[in-house]
Amino acid sequence: MNIKNQIKDILKKNIFELEDVEISDELELISKGYLESFDIINIISILEIKFNINMPIEEIEMIDFNTVNNIYCLIERIKALE
Repeated sequence: MNIKNQIKDILKKNIFELEDVEISDELELISKGYLESFDIINIISILEIKFNINMPIEEIEMIDFNTVNNIYCLIERIKALE
């Protein structure tokens, strides 16, 4: 499973509002109200474990979680820093 599909799977399994939603790479997760700050904190910890990365808070902005593409780019950016 590629990284974007893994991200979608994590979102579907952990965000109740996304359970029955077709998640595209560009679905606006925050601006459409699917993700709130508590959800993002939870997703960060899951992503850190799943991808064996450490997300420094100073490297993260809310926009990084607005789409699957943004989350993917965040993961790649963090991996490049490690």
